[in-house]
Amino acid sequence: MHASPQLRISRSAPLVVGAAGLAAAVGILAAYDPVLGLLAAFGAAFVAFVLSDFTRGLLLFVGISFLEIIPGVIPAAAGNVLGVLLVLSWVATIAVRERGVPSLLAARPWLVVMLTLFLVWMGTSLLWARSSDSAFEDLIRYVPLIALFGIVHAAIRTRNHLLALCVVFVGGAMVAVTVGLVSAPASDSSGSTRFATVANPLAPVLVGGAVLAAAFAGMTTRHVALRLAAAGACCYCLAGVLLTGSRGGLLGLALALLVGLFFAGRGRRARVLPVVVIAVSMALLYVLAIAPPAARDRITNPGDGTGRADVWKVGVEMVKANPILGVGAGNFRARSPEYVLRAGLIRRSDLIIDKPLVAHNIYLAVLSQLGIVGLLLFLGIIGASLRAVVAAARAFKRQKDEELELLSRASFIALCGILAAGFFGSWSFSMPALWFLLATCSVMLRLAREKPFGRPMVGAR
Repeated sequence: MHASPQLRISRSAPLVVGAAGLAAAVGILAAYDPVLGLLAAFGAAFVAFVLSDFTRGLLLFVGISFLEIIPGVIPAAAGNVLGVLLVLSWVATIAVRERGVPSLLAARPWLVVMLTLFLVWMGTSLLWARSSDSAFEDLIRYVPLIALFGIVHAAIRTRNHLLALCVVFVGGAMVAVTVGLVSAPASDSSGSTRFATVANPLAPVLVGGAVLAAAFAGMTTRHVALRLAAAGACCYCLAGVLLTGSRGGLLGLALALLVGLFFAGRGRRARVLPVVVIAVSMALLYVLAIAPPAARDRITNPGDGTGRADVWKVGVEMVKANPILGVGAGNFRARSPEYVLRAGLIRRSDLIIDKPLVAHNIYLAVLSQLGIVGLLLFLGIIGASLRAVVAAARAFKRQKDEELELLSRASFIALCGILAAGFFGSWSFSMPALWFLLATCSVMLRLAREKPFGRPMVGAR
């Protein structure tokens, strides 16, 4: 039965009224400040685009998020604002199209419980956080990232949507490298030609992009030209990882290559081995012959005085003093000077007292700020996502769907590399790419369960 015109009008009326009110607000804001008015107009256009086609709106947001890694390309707060707008658009989409939107709660209730508890625990830490402003800022940053699980689950409904999301991920990684090469100075203060300000958050993204591009290159069902283009994208991302000079990125790449040899699937090791050989050859060539002395020394000499080891010592003392509750979300830098004397010998105390650094380890950051409870919830979310994508890969293999099996395996491998790189960075909330991949794991499992056994939905829309 078709909905009556009156019912359709009643459902769309809130959107019409909201659009009119938003247009009036943008006009008033533009009269007050043209720059703010322009940003508001862009935000309104983004919301309209998302509401008109929620899937394409998500893909647009994914592409924009990669530019957020490079400072100066888009305003610092633009990513957060677009994230909030995407969440609001998701809520509006669910309200208008109740039956046509897949529910993450129905598909994976325990994952939703862990995501909710993680946010609740983070909000509760406001009660004991020394700097409530920092804790609240962290909470606001995490809300859109946690919401991505539901958003991606609702927006990615078919295999073509999933393929498009992975293509945007690879393309976004390539664009980030290109923009970084164009905008970065020839060398940083140490004389190294690395992306000095974005190396640690950018390198893990490129590891993920290289792995997904390799998966597209291995799809025998695709045209040779497309596979060659994917192979070129893979090499481009690998080159970007080396140019960052990030030890975390190199560690993530090494682990991804190792996991790829064992998790690529039976009969595919012969195809994975050339990728491993090419990556290792590129790394050796760069380190031994191309890299400037400063970059080579940074990669080969862990004790280069960056202060990371000192920050870790302080973080460990912080955990010992607050093992269960932590010091509160976003309070690592605010509280780290208090633990300098407990940490023993510190060579770079200026990076803790004068200009406090972040934890430079996503797991230590979560443990020190949210305690054991927060870390267990964080690891539970990661573990549930990895388990889902492994189950999806096995299901697609039984269904003889090579493309989605490859993407599922590549997502697992990419996540292993990104999570390994997390031991050298504190970008758990500043890199949406990690959360995109985690959220995609549940989508892959849902698609695997929806498909008729043994009948791949080739060309489904």
